[in-house]
Amino acid sequence: MTSQLLPNMQGARESLSQIQRLQRDVDSVCWTTSGEGRAKTRHIGFHLTIAAGKIARIEERADHGVIDESVLDDVAADLFVYALQLADLRAVELWELYHRRVTSNLDSQTRHA
Repeated sequence: MTSQLLPNMQGARESLSQIQRLQRDVDSVCWTTSGEGRAKTRHIGFHLTIAAGKIARIEERADHGVIDESVLDDVAADLFVYALQLADLRAVELWELYHRRVTSNLDSQTRHA
């Protein structure tokens, strides 16, 4: 099943690896919080919580009839950056983590079908 859904894995892997290297370069210039390692992980966790709060706010406002999902574009971009940063902190390619997760999900669906 995985090979059917991910036919161009090598191209995707190379692209994501390039993006991860780019994010590493951006962080070397733009990362202004003191500390690396655990301090950076902790700070990313704060931003993940803020992103979750933004999604919760969208849904809470929708319950009151106010629909404005424009912030989801920013949240999606932020989550992608955080994923790149977390993988980099672990010294692994995000592609490896993604591939492992997708393969596991597909295998799980096959077993439950």
